[in-house]
Amino acid sequence: MTPSVQQYNLEKSIWTEADFKVMGWHDAAIHAISFQWNNGEWTGDFLLDIDYIFKWVDPVKGKGHFSYWIAPCTLIFKKAFKLDVNIKTDLFGIDAQQIVEVVLADTTQNQEGTITYQWAIELTAGHIKLTSEGFTQIVRQLPIHTDFLLLTQEQRGGVSFSEQPCKLDD
Repeated sequence: MTPSVQQYNLEKSIWTEADFKVMGWHDAAIHAISFQWNNGEWTGDFLLDIDYIFKWVDPVKGKGHFSYWIAPCTLIFKKAFKLDVNIKTDLFGIDAQQIVEVVLADTTQNQEGTITYQWAIELTAGHIKLTSEGFTQIVRQLPIHTDFLLLTQEQRGGVSFSEQPCKLDD
């Protein structure tokens, strides 16, 4: 960490659709996608293992680039349906995928009072569209300060869909 960069204090370790307006996923790297199963049946939950950028840090004098506070997170779309995943590849395989933007396209409430959210996730090479009963984003470890837009597998503890939130600093 650059000495002149202050420590980042994580506000909370679990975020939901109620926090959507203050969140932004631009440039969040996607490491893995999972369809959750329980006893041989799909639970309906659609998960992304991402590196969420909590803060972009302006370049320090003498450096010409931003640095970032990033944490590995599990992004869970609850009871997802109408799932459309389109990820483009090139001749050499899949490109690194980053989220360009997450758009809340629509919300509806059925007669039972359940609210569903229609999401459009634009990727660097493709898209994910789905409807769900909201989302939960779980921060698995405290943010790390880095000069790169994504964490190494070592920094993030590998690919994970853990739903265990990190403990906040006191």
